[in-house]
Amino acid sequence: MSKRHKSVIQFIEGVKSRKDRMRSPDGSNKSWQDLIYKGYQNKSSSIQAKTAFMDIAEDLYETNPELALKVYQTLYKSGSIPNVGSIQKEGFWKIGGRGNQLHDVIDEGFPSGYEGGNNERNAHMQLLAVLQKNIAKFGGQDIDEIAEQIYGFAEVFDEGGGVPNIVLTKKELKENNIRREDVQESMRYLIIAPRKKGMETTFYPSKEMRDTYGELGKGIEALKKMDEEMRKNDSGSSMWAAVVPASSGNGVDIVVMSGIKGDRYKSRMVGRIYEEGYENGDYVSRQLSYDNRKMFGMFKTWRNGQFMDTENDFWERHTLKERIGEYYNNGPVPGRTHIPYWWAREVMDPGEFEYNNVIKPFHEKNRELSDSDYAKEWEKVMDETTYTMRDRFFDFFNADLPTHEGFHGKENPAMGDINKALDRTEASIKKEEKKYEGASL
Repeated sequence: MSKRHKSVIQFIEGVKSRKDRMRSPDGSNKSWQDLIYKGYQNKSSSIQAKTAFMDIAEDLYETNPELALKVYQTLYKSGSIPNVGSIQKEGFWKIGGRGNQLHDVIDEGFPSGYEGGNNERNAHMQLLAVLQKNIAKFGGQDIDEIAEQIYGFAEVFDEGGGVPNIVLTKKELKENNIRREDVQESMRYLIIAPRKKGMETTFYPSKEMRDTYGELGKGIEALKKMDEEMRKNDSGSSMWAAVVPASSGNGVDIVVMSGIKGDRYKSRMVGRIYEEGYENGDYVSRQLSYDNRKMFGMFKTWRNGQFMDTENDFWERHTLKERIGEYYNNGPVPGRTHIPYWWAREVMDPGEFEYNNVIKPFHEKNRELSDSDYAKEWEKVMDETTYTMRDRFFDFFNADLPTHEGFHGKENPAMGDINKALDRTEASIKKEEKKYEGASL
């Protein structure tokens, strides 16, 4: 590839062009991922390091073109770089030396969205090692410092509970007008969303699990059988629903993990969550996943729900339709992208996010309704399409799957299927909902 480019700009343009040519009609980049994967598997440490750079080049150049230039020059224009030895941070002398530090850096600060296995992790360690050797470009910086700069374009989220974690670039967050908090708070909604729209959710074991344990069926029965088998070897393991990067590279998948939650080396995917039910009159059964467009839309559900919930107040002097209509006519407060909330009440007029994502589309669609019907539709949209504080009361999937009898006195959801377990927890929100009863909207 070095013969085709003479500058970092040409290199980046070449990467973009090739990636676009290999893109599938559905927007996924499986062919490009396969190409990168082959580079990661190469036995040459130089090719591994260059592949690692290719994988992050666009993101790095977008946020720090100067740094991208230094990496490019080190890999393609520097020739042989003398091995100046290891530079350890103060107090970091350990058995294993620099290799041990590289492993620690990858474990603690590496964006796992670029990780598919040990080959990828090793390639990025090769990249960091070769950069550190270039004293002229990196001034003798510690490996940790270089890694912090190289991967600083990414925001890593472990709220999904899976391995690897969800990784978004700061550019993506900005383009979609969302903040880190939005992603963190909305992550669990991606799992419970089917139930909000009347679908059911169930579990299908992976092929690996079926090959290992034989026919398992689906749903809670499959979870129970797997759990019994796996606990024969590890009594401390558990299972939980998780959000992980989609295997297609486009969006996220909802899966079930097993092992020790929070330990990347003792966790593995054992199956997938499916949504089943009727949609537009037809019965559907499909893997629960979201492409990038849907995913970013879902990451707005928390803030949408927060705003809709705070406007749903019975003590207001004006009807909901009157208030939202006034917001609509006045437009958003210029430059205000975030409203602080205090005890479920907004303390400022809505900003651009609330106006563009809730007020404008809802009011334009429903302004011909009566005050009472307008309020009912607001409640319906809030309940079916957003993630509010009330949803936390029945977010079954925040707990492990399945919990066990005698575990801190919790009822065992394995007594029924996943949806029945969810139904039982809904009783806990009834008290919360009483304050909404009789509200004058």
